[in-house]
Amino acid sequence: MKVFNTTLKQYEPVEDRINFQFRRARFGFKGQLANHFRFTFTGAYDLTGRDLYSTSSGGSNTGSLPGFGLWDAFAEWKLNKKKESLNLVFGWFRPRFSRESITAVWATSSFEKAMSQNYIRMHLTGLGSGRAAGINLGGLLKNKKNKIIGQYQVGVFSPQWFKYASNSAGVNASLLKSFRFVYYIGDSEMNKYGISYQTNYFNKRKGLSLALSYSTQGQTDLFMNNNAIQPDILFNWGSFNLDAEWNFMSRLSLENKRRYHEGASHIRFSDNMKLFDLFFEPAFMYVRYRGGLDSSSQLLANVLHTSAGTEDNLDIGFNIYFNQNKFKIAFHHTWNWGNKGEASPGFSQNLYFRQNGLGAVLRGNYWGIGINGIF
Repeated sequence: MKVFNTTLKQYEPVEDRINFQFRRARFGFKGQLANHFRFTFTGAYDLTGRDLYSTSSGGSNTGSLPGFGLWDAFAEWKLNKKKESLNLVFGWFRPRFSRESITAVWATSSFEKAMSQNYIRMHLTGLGSGRAAGINLGGLLKNKKNKIIGQYQVGVFSPQWFKYASNSAGVNASLLKSFRFVYYIGDSEMNKYGISYQTNYFNKRKGLSLALSYSTQGQTDLFMNNNAIQPDILFNWGSFNLDAEWNFMSRLSLENKRRYHEGASHIRFSDNMKLFDLFFEPAFMYVRYRGGLDSSSQLLANVLHTSAGTEDNLDIGFNIYFNQNKFKIAFHHTWNWGNKGEASPGFSQNLYFRQNGLGAVLRGNYWGIGINGIF
């Protein structure tokens, strides 16, 4: 990694290092009051032990007393006790938009989640966690032969954005509306409705999921309107797994009514090789972000509190599963690169050029060894 020296106006390298950290660390509980009503509460102490000069992405939570905060707090109410077609979810959780954003890291095959999710989360809610208070209606759809052929999600949320330390949307307020529909060809992803997802079914699924998501929000103190549309796919065929998505985001400014466009996407695939009770999984992922490169577009992005420039990530490695998703060891290498366009050195409008807590950087490459455990 190289860090921008604001006095000398140049990038300076930092020493390579080994950093031990809790990249993601969660503690919580689940329960149910009846067969048709269940709840989830999860707290997080992510990034405990992280060195800001290490190349991996994210902020920092290191100190004499690392922080612990609310991650998820929601309830699921099955409105039709005999069917999976009508379910209400309400609380603090992620809008049902973007497969990557709504899939837990434990269920993906890359070392880090695709950072394309950060751009869409910031676009929707203004928070890197992607959470907001809201309500969502969803369910599974069946054909005349009683086969599950799809899933729908319709949600309304109230993200607070940036006013008063992110405690208000400002004088002008508008609700975020999100819509998502998934069509299954072959095996479905689930037999009972839920808001947890998988990408690897460990050779048990043969099916294709085709999804389309849309979100829209009207005027706030930050923008005139804010829209996004995203197709995504999940393909599992025995041992082979592939998922990909393409996010198209736009935001209309308040002052000159100019519309800013940006996009983020990823493709990831892996293959399971079973040996005794273990699964060995070689995995590949490519991630890209595309924002404004000319000075005019980058200025507009800054006014609209969004990203600019370009960023690319490439992740290659393999995973060893000892109890499927319950316990995994990962060995990966990640390459990062970006383009600041017409911006001057010190540009920090996307994740390649910005390290939270440090400022402007040029993010380097890294080797990663990770252990995922769910207890």
